[in-house]
Amino acid sequence: MPANSHTADQNCVVITGASGFVGSAVARLLVKKIDRSALFYPDGAPITQIVGFIGPSGESYRLDKIQSSPYFKSMKVDLIDCAVTADIDRKSVV
Repeated sequence: MPANSHTADQNCVVITGASGFVGSAVARLLVKKIDRSALFYPDGAPITQIVGFIGPSGESYRLDKIQSSPYFKSMKVDLIDCAVTADIDRKSVV
């Protein structure tokens, strides 16, 4: 498989700090683009899922409008916790 190929379960974008001012704006924009089938990787593969990482003390009220979207999933993640961070790629975030 070429380095720039994506499989169906890899077609997601992860946004760290998704509950912040900038992260939530990016998440809302990307979900809107997916909804219009207008979000692709540079190699042309479609992006089908946005995963928003929210810190342990983060609040998700800025994401309320997209929480019900089938294209968005939020996860409470402490990226400072090495055990959790190392395990993220082993878990299905989609």
